Amino acid sequence: MEPVLDFGLFELLAASLLAWFARTIYTRRYLAVAFLALTLLAPAVLAAFPQGSAARWLAVVCLATALVNAAALFRLLRTGNLSSLLKKPATLSSVRGAPVANDGAGRVLTRKAVASTRPGTGQ
Repeated sequence: MEPVLDFGLFELLAASLLAWFARTIYTRRYLAVAFLALTLLAPAVLAAFPQGSAARWLAVVCLATALVNAAALFRLLRTGNLSSLLKKPATLSSVRGAPVANDGAGRVLTRKAVASTRPGTGQ
């Protein structure tokens, strides 16, 4: 039972602030590189100087996931396409004739083709 019934409003506020913070960091190249280096350095230091066996393995797992994330983000940073990670995808209503489905045989169907294959459309 929550002590304050806010229906998740504080969590939503925290998540939106975190998203704003991430957008602010990753739109600036030097800040993005600094934060990515920090996400790699912190688990590496914990793995090098563990307090026990479980702490070492937990740090190694954190380091492995940080390496995967950093590899993907460093590639986007190098090509200059990091903003593509932060952009919202185009919706179907804003892109006319955009591919919307795959028919299973490797052919991409447009919205018009999908509508013509639905039963009861009269086409």
